[in-house]
Amino acid sequence: MRPHRSVSDEEAHRPPRGKRASWSGNSLTLIKKILFVLKKVLDRSQTLLIEAEINHCTY
Repeated sequence: MRPHRSVSDEEAHRPPRGKRASWSGNSLTLIKKILFVLKKVLDRSQTLLIEAEINHCTY
């Protein structure tokens, strides 16, 4: 006779609840840093475009 199988036997295996990755404040801080850097890059590229237009018009 086979052993009795419970519903939990059919569920996917996963790490214990304490080990699962979760959204934390550190993740939000990282995203803010990335957005800050992207904003700086975009601001810099816009400045370069404006300078190029000004230099082009002065010739």
